[in-house]
Amino acid sequence: MSTKSKSSHYEIWLRGLAAAFIGGGAGSVTTGLTSMGIDPDHFNLRSGIGHTLELMAVVFLLNGITSVFLYLKQSPLPPADEEESYHTVLNLQASADAGR
Repeated sequence: MSTKSKSSHYEIWLRGLAAAFIGGGAGSVTTGLTSMGIDPDHFNLRSGIGHTLELMAVVFLLNGITSVFLYLKQSPLPPADEEESYHTVLNLQASADAGR
């Protein structure tokens, strides 16, 4: 395996980690908006959005970390070859579809 090919596998794996973190954290937006309906005295736009943004930041971080751990469970190391990389992507897509 060439060095360029191996480095490309690492890059794909690292991009997958980043995508897992961002995708997992994206749900924090709905958490922030939902919190306004559940506890409008604490989380609202009139008295300041600070509490809502703090909640969203914490939820983003926790959901992102959880998604990274799930990604690492599925793909603990960068793929050794192109075939393994292809199957990892298919497995991740199937897992994401099953979670919906």
